[in-house]
Amino acid sequence: TADDVIDTTKGNLVSGILALAWPSVIQSILSNCYAMNDYLFIGHMEDKTMASIGTSALSSTVGLTIILFSMHNIIPCGCNAYAAQFRGAKDKKGLADTFRSGFYASIGLSTIISILGYIYIDEIAGMTNSSFEVTRAISIYFGVLLVASPAFGLLLLVDGFYKSNGDTRTPLYLEILSLILNTIG
Repeated sequence: TADDVIDTTKGNLVSGILALAWPSVIQSILSNCYAMNDYLFIGHMEDKTMASIGTSALSSTVGLTIILFSMHNIIPCGCNAYAAQFRGAKDKKGLADTFRSGFYASIGLSTIISILGYIYIDEIAGMTNSSFEVTRAISIYFGVLLVASPAFGLLLLVDGFYKSNGDTRTPLYLEILSLILNTIG
């Protein structure tokens, strides 16, 4: 909404920066709760051997998840820069074109990442040099992340688009909703 957009070209710059920053900082903290949900779920498994394998698999995928996240952020990062420029120029057509192009490019890149990731999932999981059981659990867990890749790419695009337009609260609200749905699921 218009009330959620902060215009840093007017008023005190430090106040504007802080107003933009606090929702993003809270969102960043909340984004780490997805992994916490996974650990809590696995920690409550009755079969402690499977819980141990699952915990090892989650721990082993941290680096892989960071790489996956970074690859999904390629298109949104570029779109955010363009969106901020078009927003500053009050060019709504340029803003809409940027979002549309980013949407299709994010879907395309995410689909390619998913397909390639799935084709090479055993090799990717094997890079962790884990036991057979843990490597198998990594393949399953990382496979789920790969299936969700297109949605994740779009999430990053939408999140960045709001932020580059001066609205950091809406992404925070969407993060809270997403986390609640993840917890329920």
